[in-house]
Amino acid sequence: MEIAWLGNWSGVLVGVVETLVVVVASYLVLKIARRQIRDVGERAKLPPELVSLFDSVIKFAICFVAFYLILVIWDVTSIIMPLIAGASVLALAIGLASKDIISNAISGIFILLDKPFKIGSIIEVRGVKGEVIEIGLRVTKIRTEEGAIATIPNTILSSDIVKKRKDQ
Repeated sequence: MEIAWLGNWSGVLVGVVETLVVVVASYLVLKIARRQIRDVGERAKLPPELVSLFDSVIKFAICFVAFYLILVIWDVTSIIMPLIAGASVLALAIGLASKDIISNAISGIFILLDKPFKIGSIIEVRGVKGEVIEIGLRVTKIRTEEGAIATIPNTILSSDIVKKRKDQ
């Protein structure tokens, strides 16, 4: 009886140690990756929004891998995998339903990288003319000549003709 108990507890102890190793290693990898993203962003003069997006993606990926490794350590993948498959189907449905948001975000990334205009530029798109006051991942805000704020989805700015004043 004692040997079975000892063997069982030693297996639990090994699982706890392996889990701690995964958590600590993931934490260290995440710290290093976030520092690298920040440094590369500063050197490449990337917009803070884009650096934040990369940071979030890396954080999610590292946490996902760590979570999966912990599931493998505790041998519960056979129980959890159907739930993950169901969640994947749900994520696909949500992704398809939010394709406009995703499209705007991708367009925003390209606008931030290509820099066809900047904050302070006077632009005109689809009859809306004004000064760019904010460039976000999803939308760009323009203060019109009348003083109104126009919010334009980034997919429009990346797919339509945008007129920019010559002296800018």
